[in-house]
Amino acid sequence: MMAATRGIQSGPIQMKAVDDEKDIQLKSDPLNKTPQAENSLLPKNTNNTGMPEDIQAKMESALNTGFSEVRVHPNSQKATDLGALAYTRGNDIYFAPGKYEPGSRAE
Repeated sequence: MMAATRGIQSGPIQMKAVDDEKDIQLKSDPLNKTPQAENSLLPKNTNNTGMPEDIQAKMESALNTGFSEVRVHPNSQKATDLGALAYTRGNDIYFAPGKYEPGSRAE
């Protein structure tokens, strides 16, 4: 045990001040975009919901509400893990792989 503690000094540890402090500016990470930032780059009428435009239009008309904030995730392994064909979380709809069929009719 004595050999392991020989190199360690006892006494207070003090941090050394940096003489030449400069302002630090964070750089933008192009791969770490927020949805709001990505949406602001899209043209106003771009459909980025993940559902075909004709399906989105039919649903908006039938339900009398907008779907621009809805996001469809068609191949969610989490849905399968949960034993679900699909599930929702907030404005997101997650479908198990192979279960998202936007052109099919409800049974």
